[in-house]
Amino acid sequence: QVKFSSIYIGYEKTGNSIDAQYGFSTPKDGYDPRKRPWYIKAKKTKQVGFTKPYIDSLTKRLTITLYVPYFKDSSLQGVLAA
Repeated sequence: QVKFSSIYIGYEKTGNSIDAQYGFSTPKDGYDPRKRPWYIKAKKTKQVGFTKPYIDSLTKRLTITLYVPYFKDSSLQGVLAA
């Protein structure tokens, strides 16, 4: 059984994010989804994929992330991740 601890979106233009568990947020306390491994990988590859294991910024636990970049008119709008 697959269990996701969180599902979220980071936006390219603003760095804002929406987390299914916590709702909408603006970048604060140094957290910017565009600087996280999952976002960087999605932006670079332009494909669905998984990160290598890394330490999560919130839980401080080892994790991996499934990422899906989304585009509008060939322009990256953001990245959906879980």
